[in-house]
Amino acid sequence: MDKESGLLRVDKKNNFNNNIDIGRYTVRSNVLFKLTPTTKLDTRLQARFERYNGPYTSATSIFNMVMNINPVDFPAVYEPDEKNLFTEHILFGSSYANGSLMPNPYAQMVRGYEDRNESTIIAQATLSQDLDFFTKGLKFQGKVSANTWSRYAGRRSYNPYYYDLESYNQITKEYNLLLLNPTTGQPYLGDVTPVRDANGHFYFEALFNWDRTFCDHTISAMTVGMMECGMDAVK
Repeated sequence: MDKESGLLRVDKKNNFNNNIDIGRYTVRSNVLFKLTPTTKLDTRLQARFERYNGPYTSATSIFNMVMNINPVDFPAVYEPDEKNLFTEHILFGSSYANGSLMPNPYAQMVRGYEDRNESTIIAQATLSQDLDFFTKGLKFQGKVSANTWSRYAGRRSYNPYYYDLESYNQITKEYNLLLLNPTTGQPYLGDVTPVRDANGHFYFEALFNWDRTFCDHTISAMTVGMMECGMDAVK
C-alpha cells in the first residue's frame, strides 16, 4: 500500500476535504496449477487500485493561477465587515478587470472536491494440454489475456461569492465590503457530477503443435488461431 497526502489548505467553513489524499494498492499473483498429469494451467495477475481525493479544480490549474495573479490586487479572503459578521459563507476577494472577475486561486482550491476510484487489471491464463492419448506428439495450448482500466469519480462544487472594498477609512481602519456577484454565487455544494470512463483489450489464442519422429525423420506441424478485441465506455 502506498499513501500520499497533499499540502493544500482546507477552509474551516467548508464541511468537506479538498486536500489531496491518495491511496494506492498493488496486487500481483503468479500461480501454476497442475490439474492432471497432462494438463497445466498458468495464471498471472497484476492489479493496481487507486483512491483519490483532491480539489475540484486541478492542482496544476491552481498553480498556474497563482503564478499569473498579482498577490496585492486583493486578499484571498476578507475578514467580515460589520454587515457580514453573521454571514456563513466565505468572503473571497476579487476585483473586476476588463469587465470580468479576476480569478482567486484560493477560492478555486477550496470551492469543491473530487472523489475518484481508478483500477488497472492485467490478467492472463494459459492452458497447456498434452494430447498423446489422441495421437503421439500432439499438444494444445490456449491463452486468454485481458487488460482493463476503469475510472469512476464524483465531483461537487459551489460557486463562491466574491467581494471587493467599497470603502476604507485609513484612520479608523474600518471598511465596507461590496458583493460583486450577488446573483451567481451559491454557498452550498451542488449535485454530484459523475464521471465514468473505462476501456479494455482482450486477446485469445489457440495453438496446436504436432512433433513426431519416425525413424531418423522428424515431422512438425503447427496451427495457430488468434483473436483480439477492445472496448471503450465513456460517460
